[in-house]
Amino acid sequence: MSPQNPYSEANAASLTELTNFANSLSEKQLVTPMPADWTVAAVLAHLAFWDFRSITLIKKWQAEGISASPNDVDVVNEATRPFLVAIEPRRAVQISLSIAAELNQLIDSLSPDFLQDVSENGKTVRLDRSTHRYNHIREIKAALGVK
Repeated sequence: MSPQNPYSEANAASLTELTNFANSLSEKQLVTPMPADWTVAAVLAHLAFWDFRSITLIKKWQAEGISASPNDVDVVNEATRPFLVAIEPRRAVQISLSIAAELNQLIDSLSPDFLQDVSENGKTVRLDRSTHRYNHIREIKAALGVK
Protein backbone atom coordinates (compact mmCIF):
# COMPACT_ATOMS: atom_id res chain seq x y z
CA MET A 1 0.00 0.00 0.00
CA SER A 2 1.41 3.39 -0.95
CA PRO A 3 1.52 6.24 1.54
CA GLN A 4 -1.57 8.43 1.73
CA ASN A 5 0.54 11.58 1.73
CA PRO A 6 4.20 12.58 2.17
CA TYR A 7 3.86 12.47 5.98
CA SER A 8 2.05 9.15 6.42
CA GLU A 9 5.02 6.78 6.58
CA ALA A 10 7.14 8.88 8.94
CA ASN A 11 4.19 9.62 11.21
CA ALA A 12 3.16 5.96 11.32
CA ALA A 13 6.72 4.77 11.99
CA SER A 14 7.21 7.31 14.78
CA LEU A 15 3.90 6.32 16.38
CA THR A 16 4.90 2.65 16.26
CA GLU A 17 8.22 3.43 17.91
CA LEU A 18 6.59 5.70 20.48
CA THR A 19 3.97 3.05 21.27
CA ASN A 20 6.50 0.25 21.69
CA PHE A 21 8.83 2.40 23.75
CA ALA A 22 6.24 4.08 25.98
CA ASN A 23 4.45 0.81 26.70
CA SER A 24 7.74 -0.80 27.72
CA LEU A 25 8.43 1.78 30.44
CA SER A 26 8.01 0.80 34.06
CA GLU A 27 6.26 2.97 36.62
CA LYS A 28 9.67 3.88 38.05
CA GLN A 29 10.95 4.91 34.62
CA LEU A 30 7.87 7.04 33.97
CA VAL A 31 8.57 9.16 37.04
CA THR A 32 12.29 9.52 36.30
CA PRO A 33 13.29 13.17 36.47
CA MET A 34 14.34 14.94 33.29
CA PRO A 35 15.89 18.39 32.82
CA ALA A 36 13.96 21.52 33.83
CA ASP A 37 11.75 19.68 36.35
CA TRP A 38 10.07 17.44 33.78
CA THR A 39 9.53 13.70 34.20
CA VAL A 40 9.44 11.02 31.52
CA ALA A 41 5.64 10.81 31.79
CA ALA A 42 5.30 14.60 31.58
CA VAL A 43 7.38 14.64 28.39
CA LEU A 44 4.98 12.08 26.93
CA ALA A 45 2.07 14.30 27.98
CA HIS A 46 3.91 17.23 26.38
CA LEU A 47 3.85 15.31 23.08
CA ALA A 48 0.11 14.85 23.52
CA PHE A 49 -0.39 18.56 24.18
CA TRP A 50 1.36 19.62 20.99
CA ASP A 51 -0.32 16.90 18.93
CA PHE A 52 -3.72 17.96 20.27
CA ARG A 53 -2.93 21.58 19.47
CA SER A 54 -2.31 20.45 15.89
CA ILE A 55 -5.61 18.56 15.81
CA THR A 56 -7.46 21.60 17.13
CA LEU A 57 -5.91 23.98 14.60
CA ILE A 58 -6.38 21.65 11.64
CA LYS A 59 -10.08 21.22 12.47
CA LYS A 60 -10.47 24.97 12.95
CA TRP A 61 -8.72 25.63 9.64
CA GLN A 62 -10.91 23.07 7.86
CA ALA A 63 -13.96 25.00 9.03
CA GLU A 64 -12.69 28.56 8.78
CA GLY A 65 -9.63 28.59 6.55
CA ILE A 66 -6.03 28.84 7.65
CA SER A 67 -5.14 31.84 9.75
CA ALA A 68 -2.19 32.79 11.89
CA SER A 69 -1.83 31.07 15.24
CA PRO A 70 1.47 32.25 16.65
CA ASN A 71 2.75 31.16 20.02
CA ASP A 72 5.85 31.34 22.14
CA VAL A 73 6.81 27.67 22.38
CA ASP A 74 9.11 28.14 25.36
CA VAL A 75 6.46 30.03 27.33
CA VAL A 76 3.78 27.45 26.46
CA ASN A 77 6.06 24.59 27.49
CA GLU A 78 6.92 26.26 30.78
CA ALA A 79 3.30 27.20 31.49
CA THR A 80 2.01 23.68 30.81
CA ARG A 81 4.78 21.80 32.65
CA PRO A 82 3.19 21.79 36.15
CA PHE A 83 -0.07 20.46 34.72
CA LEU A 84 1.63 17.81 32.60
CA VAL A 85 3.79 16.66 35.53
CA ALA A 86 0.59 16.24 37.58
CA ILE A 87 -0.93 13.70 35.18
CA GLU A 88 -0.82 10.13 36.47
CA PRO A 89 2.15 8.54 34.61
CA ARG A 90 0.36 5.59 32.99
CA ARG A 91 -2.46 7.94 31.94
CA ALA A 92 0.14 10.23 30.31
CA VAL A 93 1.24 7.26 28.21
CA GLN A 94 -2.35 6.51 27.17
CA ILE A 95 -3.09 10.14 26.32
CA SER A 96 0.12 10.51 24.34
CA LEU A 97 -0.53 7.42 22.24
CA SER A 98 -4.23 7.99 21.62
CA ILE A 99 -3.80 11.61 20.60
CA ALA A 100 -0.83 10.77 18.36
CA ALA A 101 -2.94 8.12 16.62
CA GLU A 102 -5.83 10.57 16.24
CA LEU A 103 -3.53 13.17 14.70
CA ASN A 104 -1.98 10.64 12.32
CA GLN A 105 -5.47 9.66 11.13
CA LEU A 106 -6.48 13.29 10.68
CA ILE A 107 -3.36 14.13 8.68
CA ASP A 108 -3.88 11.01 6.56
CA SER A 109 -7.42 12.16 5.76
CA LEU A 110 -6.41 15.59 4.47
CA SER A 111 -6.62 16.41 0.78
CA PRO A 112 -3.42 17.19 -1.11
CA ASP A 113 -4.58 20.81 -1.55
CA PHE A 114 -5.23 21.24 2.17
CA LEU A 115 -1.87 19.64 3.04
CA GLN A 116 -0.14 22.08 0.73
CA ASP A 117 -2.08 25.01 2.20
CA VAL A 118 -1.08 23.97 5.74
CA SER A 119 2.55 23.55 4.66
CA GLU A 120 2.62 26.98 3.07
CA ASN A 121 0.38 29.00 5.40
CA GLY A 122 -0.08 27.05 8.63
CA LYS A 123 3.47 27.43 9.82
CA THR A 124 2.65 26.64 13.45
CA VAL A 125 1.49 23.11 12.62
CA ARG A 126 4.11 20.65 11.47
CA LEU A 127 2.48 17.84 9.53
CA ASP A 128 5.54 15.64 9.94
CA ARG A 129 5.09 14.69 13.61
CA SER A 130 7.97 12.21 13.58
CA THR A 131 10.71 14.73 14.31
CA HIS A 132 9.11 15.90 17.56
CA ARG A 133 8.35 12.34 18.63
CA TYR A 134 11.83 11.00 17.84
CA ASN A 135 13.54 13.95 19.55
CA HIS A 136 11.72 13.26 22.79
CA ILE A 137 12.18 9.49 22.56
CA ARG A 138 15.95 10.13 22.27
CA GLU A 139 15.88 12.53 25.24
CA ILE A 140 13.95 10.05 27.37
CA LYS A 141 16.29 7.21 26.46
CA ALA A 142 19.26 9.38 27.40
CA ALA A 143 17.67 10.25 30.76
CA LEU A 144 16.99 6.58 31.42
CA GLY A 145 20.40 5.46 30.18
CA VAL A 146 18.91 3.08 27.60
CA LYS A 147 19.63 2.70 23.90
